[in-house]
Amino acid sequence: MSSADASAIERPELAVVLREVFGISETGIRICVFLMEDGESTARELADHLELDRSTVSRQLNHLTDIGLLEKQ
Repeated sequence: MSSADASAIERPELAVVLREVFGISETGIRICVFLMEDGESTARELADHLELDRSTVSRQLNHLTDIGLLEKQ
């Protein structure tokens, strides 16, 4: 097995880790990925970009903050 193959085995997909370890929903995963790629964003900007209701985004952001994956600024 090459080192690249071993590395792939040792690094599970981000979505799998977020779902299985942290219990994050698909919506929460979409938010996390967006924030990692684009940086800081408001709930309104996230809702617009991800085509989600702002209240849904706010709930997800609160959950992600509560479990320590995000910090509010």
